[in-house]
Amino acid sequence: MRPLIGLALVIVLTVLATLADVASTKLWDSYVNYTSPYLAPLPQDAPEPALTPRVVMVLVRGLRADVSRSLPTLNKLRENGADITLELDPPLLRLPLLMTLFSGANVETHGISANQGLRDQVGADTIFLELHTREKFSSIVGSQVWNTLFGSTVSLEYADNNEQAVQTGINILNDPAIKPNFVGIELTLNEPSISTGTNAQRLSLDTNLARLMSAIDLNKNTLIVVADRGVVSDSVSSGLRFGLSAAEELAAARVPLVMAGAGIRSVRAAVKANAVAPTLAILLGVPIPMHAQSIPILPALQLSGRSLIETADHSAAQLTTFYENWAAVIRQPRFAAEFYQSQRPQLRASTDARPLQNFETALNIRHQTALDAQLRSDQLLRLPLLGGTMLCIIGFLGLLISQRIWLPFFGAVLYAGGWAALFFYGRQDRFSFSMFLDANPFPFLASVGRDNISVILLVGLIMTLFAGRNAPQALYAVTDVLSTLALIVFTQALGVIWFVWQWDYTFTQFLPDSRFFTLALVALTQIASLSQPIIGFNVPIALALCIFSLLMYALVGKKL
Repeated sequence: MRPLIGLALVIVLTVLATLADVASTKLWDSYVNYTSPYLAPLPQDAPEPALTPRVVMVLVRGLRADVSRSLPTLNKLRENGADITLELDPPLLRLPLLMTLFSGANVETHGISANQGLRDQVGADTIFLELHTREKFSSIVGSQVWNTLFGSTVSLEYADNNEQAVQTGINILNDPAIKPNFVGIELTLNEPSISTGTNAQRLSLDTNLARLMSAIDLNKNTLIVVADRGVVSDSVSSGLRFGLSAAEELAAARVPLVMAGAGIRSVRAAVKANAVAPTLAILLGVPIPMHAQSIPILPALQLSGRSLIETADHSAAQLTTFYENWAAVIRQPRFAAEFYQSQRPQLRASTDARPLQNFETALNIRHQTALDAQLRSDQLLRLPLLGGTMLCIIGFLGLLISQRIWLPFFGAVLYAGGWAALFFYGRQDRFSFSMFLDANPFPFLASVGRDNISVILLVGLIMTLFAGRNAPQALYAVTDVLSTLALIVFTQALGVIWFVWQWDYTFTQFLPDSRFFTLALVALTQIASLSQPIIGFNVPIALALCIFSLLMYALVGKKL
């Protein structure tokens, strides 16, 4: 039986490689095309009076929190207003983060999971939709992305560079026929037209911010400067790695939110990105977007007395309504309304922000508990998949042991050490979406596939040498080498099956942890690489190693 195992594995491994290639693409498509089930229309409270007639928001692409402190104009604004650090949740993909900023919803709720595959109709409520519904006008100077995400709820003007964007924004502010309640101006830190260095780019950005600041009466209007995500300029090291290191990702996930002018008080704090939309709603006097999952940044707003109490109560009611619907969608016992009723006396008796902050924290704990319960329930339904896979792998290991084939275990350990050294230390890669340049995983995965072919061939050639010298027959050598390859592939497949057991592969209610999702994509790519041509020859690796085994046996082993 042992000689036949190798021949069977040629077919099995080739088929598995083809299936893995298809599965990798489908898995990414499932993530990109995720449709949120949490976007039902929900009742809203009436808004409180606006704190400002107009908000001017400057969104600086690529501006990290630490870099922002080198801009004199921004520091001047900090002295007279709120100095907030936004803590972004990776993966740091631009469009999902933009939607989170202006809807207050997490990615799993608003459904914009990646920079590709956007649908024409996005169902999440946003600050722009709330303004539009109440016949308040939003004008944006920026790129086509704003129309893609927010459609007809914003009026969009294009600009080719920062200077033109600021001038267009000033023209809108000074036009008495427009009078928008919200003016958004998109700038970029790393402007392509300025190629004289980092300092010149920062100076240019600061100059443009100063021009805009001088055109705004902060006694009447509110100026906000924020970033969608940070950029590490030297994050790509000449092909050594694709994306951000862990330290770089942490720095890029902290961006500034500086607010000054009407309705703002001086404060320093750190909050999540989904607190921006509720804060804008309170400033502009519109209801908090119905799918928001955070409270406003109350310490930064000029609220007191009855106004603060009513705002806190409205925010708590909005969160309660959202999580009641959320719990119903995932088929878990509802938890928010009862908790809100028990906490409402405290919310309405206090004139500071702490009761609302405590309410949000406790509600998030209940939300996580319900989420964990539903994930465990779903995992139980998928347990047979994990069990069946484990039985197959155990059966294969038992077959190797029964046939006294010990060489594959040595080869698998050799492969694991070689691939890990190349991936983590040689390429400085890791399991993170931050390795995807321009939010596109396929160039990164292609490099993973090429590296895997190199390591597999190196280990395979070493195994052919050992097998050729020690096998009693030629087909025994083939079996020894291909059993090594099969053991490697089955271990990788186990990682994929574990991921599917945890999160499924259709993503109908929950998005997976991005780190383990990247691991699953890498494992599938490793398996799929076995079907790639070698040095121009359209021969799968399993068949190539079969041929090498026969040749090596002929050279160093017993004659055929």
